[in-house]
Amino acid sequence: MIEINFDNVGYEDRVRKANCVIEPGLNIVIGPSGSGKSTMALLTLGLINPTAGIVKHYKDNQIVQEFSPVNKKNNFFRTDTSQNKKLKKYIANNIGFISQNPYLLSDVNLSARETIIKLKQAQGYSVDSDKLVELADRLSISANSLDRSYKNLSGGEKQRISIIFALSQDPNLIIADEPTASVDPENKKRVFDLFKIYAEIGKTILLITHDEYVFNNYQCKIIGAKNGIIG
Repeated sequence: MIEINFDNVGYEDRVRKANCVIEPGLNIVIGPSGSGKSTMALLTLGLINPTAGIVKHYKDNQIVQEFSPVNKKNNFFRTDTSQNKKLKKYIANNIGFISQNPYLLSDVNLSARETIIKLKQAQGYSVDSDKLVELADRLSISANSLDRSYKNLSGGEKQRISIIFALSQDPNLIIADEPTASVDPENKKRVFDLFKIYAEIGKTILLITHDEYVFNNYQCKIIGAKNGIIG
């Protein structure tokens, strides 16, 4: 199980102070646009380093990653450090990230299935075809859609394919930044139902959303964000 601790974390003028704990289960960060929610996701991933405070990742009660102003070498985009290699391995083994904008290989003429397999192979993993089909079925993605060209899918289909990609390695931590922004109401419920299943088996989910439906209908921890103050 993974837990994330934000201790007096700041980032430039986007996050003034974040004090919160992301626990196993469903954690929802809510707040208006510009309140620092998406920046919090990037800080959690190690794509940016805080300019104040410290972000700690605990796995089975042991600290496995730390991000702080004095530990700038531990950053995803540094390629010259052993810490960077350790971080990338940790992310690949433990974290599934879902962006509000589908970011897979949309400029390559591959099917959705081939796109997922190709990107996972680039990370050093094979894809369990049964797991892929199971996730697709839960998100109402047909076998025909899986085998269509990814770049020709609708926005909602691409978003759900991105979710399948993020969950295909059964991550311990799921970071989802507005994952249903382009998904219709019926399929939105399917996405949240899937997150509920993962939360119930002890996965840690950081869900950033404006959607009141999820925190009105699912058991969750709510973390408020306003004017760069999170917690």
